[in-house]
Amino acid sequence: MLSNEDIPIKGNKDGFDYFYYYNYIPRHFKVNELLEAQRNYIMDFRNGSVDKNIISEKLLKDLNYFELGSQVSDWWFCIIPTINQERTDKRFKSLCESFSNMSTINNGFDILKNNPFIDTIIYEIDRRCADMLHHCNYDNVSNKKIILFDDVISSGTTFSTVANELIALGAIEVKGVFLGKVYCPKEEL
Repeated sequence: MLSNEDIPIKGNKDGFDYFYYYNYIPRHFKVNELLEAQRNYIMDFRNGSVDKNIISEKLLKDLNYFELGSQVSDWWFCIIPTINQERTDKRFKSLCESFSNMSTINNGFDILKNNPFIDTIIYEIDRRCADMLHHCNYDNVSNKKIILFDDVISSGTTFSTVANELIALGAIEVKGVFLGKVYCPKEEL
């Protein structure tokens, strides 16, 4: 679904820049055909049925938009983990490998890891995973520039929580890249 015409849109949450491609309107809202196709693409990504090479190629083409500077090899492509390792692997592992193989950006798939001791039932009840991320196992991030990737950004709380945690642990800079940004029809598109 990502095409060459899709240009990332810049946002900022608590001083951290992020970029996204689509407006993502939750499934319980009726939308036009284009928004439905974009929503389905993001859902297919979540389910692991999108060719990660296509996303990697698009991200590679759009590196200039992400304002990474001239030394993109200083950056690490990381993910915000899902509620369990199996889902995280299915959704992100091949994307991180593909993107780092196509670019000079480092594969940071293992920098943020799921904590196997977190009760996923609690997360299923309270879908705000920002609190859960305080329990993630952070790898050595000292002096690293981090690109955090996820399928969607909603309010940005999870993104800014993780970004702040990475900075506190010594990361130099953190930016986010997302396939979509959640909008509800009551908000302007």
